[in-house]
Amino acid sequence: MKELRNDLPRLRLAALCTALFSLAAHAYMYFTLAPSHDALYSFFADSAEQAFQLSLGRFMQPVYWLFRGRLPAPWLVGLLSILFLSGSVYLIVSVLDIRRRVSVALLSGVLAVNLTVTVANATYLPWADVYMFTLLLTCAGVWLWERSPSWGFLAAVPLLTAAMGFYQAYIDVAIGLALILLIRRAVEGEPFPALCRRAARYAVSLLAAAALYYLLMKVSLQAAGVEMADMYNSPSRLLNGSPAALLGSIPGAYFTFVSFFFAPWLAHNTPAVLLCRGLILLAGLALWIELLRRRHVRGLSLAVVFLCVALLPLGLNFVYVLSVGSTHELMCYSFFLVYPLALLPLEPWDGAGAPSRRPWRLCRAALCLLCGCMILHGVFFANEAYLKKQVVYEASSQYAFSIVEAMDRTDGYEPGVTPVALIGQFEDSYLTAELDELFPRQADAIGIDVLSSLTYPSTFASYCRCILGHPINLLRGEELSRAAAQDAVRAMPVFPKEGFCRMIDGVMAVRLA
Repeated sequence: MKELRNDLPRLRLAALCTALFSLAAHAYMYFTLAPSHDALYSFFADSAEQAFQLSLGRFMQPVYWLFRGRLPAPWLVGLLSILFLSGSVYLIVSVLDIRRRVSVALLSGVLAVNLTVTVANATYLPWADVYMFTLLLTCAGVWLWERSPSWGFLAAVPLLTAAMGFYQAYIDVAIGLALILLIRRAVEGEPFPALCRRAARYAVSLLAAAALYYLLMKVSLQAAGVEMADMYNSPSRLLNGSPAALLGSIPGAYFTFVSFFFAPWLAHNTPAVLLCRGLILLAGLALWIELLRRRHVRGLSLAVVFLCVALLPLGLNFVYVLSVGSTHELMCYSFFLVYPLALLPLEPWDGAGAPSRRPWRLCRAALCLLCGCMILHGVFFANEAYLKKQVVYEASSQYAFSIVEAMDRTDGYEPGVTPVALIGQFEDSYLTAELDELFPRQADAIGIDVLSSLTYPSTFASYCRCILGHPINLLRGEELSRAAAQDAVRAMPVFPKEGFCRMIDGVMAVRLA
């Protein structure tokens, strides 16, 4: 507690900057009701949703919902997200011993305003605070590593286990911070045997947490009578994958990491963003080379630095390997730890200060300015994305209401009883053409790149049940395929033309596109 009191100025700065940047970028979504995609499908975390999260190995989420509640009120989710993220940012700057106020402020912005957080708020709001709490637990575990070399690696195991029980992908944050810490200690001159012992403690803690997570996951599945899901985001990918498949995923982990930041074919990598990131890379490399020269890092210490840098893309994207080649924007938060690494050379090392010659001062200023530009771009990007989400949600709401109204007027239709066959996808409707021109493609991210909040049939059923109070009995699988194959259905006009829905052989057929 005494150390925390002495560190209150840095804590206050990290919390204040994180809150300000978060509100600037994400307050729009925290004061708006515009659920879509999975957020609409899981608008209310009922027993079926809790069982589904258990099947994905996320056994801690139902426990969390007991405290927060099962309805994701946007402002409450936002408030909790900011609180948890503020704690996480402070723990990161504390662990990495980042003290310059400008660096703390920039890291607060980078970690609060990025694509992963924007996608979480835009499309997966019921889990946005869950992800940030997962990040807080992970960072707390790493903080315990550094708190005490003797017992910290064991005390961190329950926290890292709980973090994986919320959302497994954030274990990459712990791996990335471990590699950055090894780089820092090597540059500070820690002896090679001590570095090896430190790395061994990190590895033992992570492996023990993984083993405990697996045990608790099996127990929770057995107790709830739920089978593990066989999906891209389920632990079954690891458990059913062969060693050859896991090893074969390693090149892909490097490729997806580099592509995330520099691939011009990804919509969020605009020319301006690519230019900023390229200059940040060059400035960061130059400052690191100068730091290694000033610190006279040689021999095994230099080898440790090079090895950790080479492993960093793999460590930050290790979940890609564990899931045998699966990737998602929600799984990429750890990627943004490259920014703390880039800013570390700006810190004073053993009181010697940063290089004072004019070229290096300009390089430091340029690096800070470029990071600020990335934060500003993230604020603009997030607000444009949220505006699009609101417009698309309101349009989708009108479509859904019109369809339900038309079904209710049809003789023989009984809500919640009559089978309903939705043929086609909402986003394939010609009605979305105008929205496509108004909102150009922003990102290759589910929920941001689509023009309908109703992205699959179950989201329509959830909207009807949770928002309109209209139960609906959707056909799925083979029954839907048989209904869609009928000649009478194929001859129907598409929504919103007259006759887009009608009763055919006891089934309410609705042709969307």
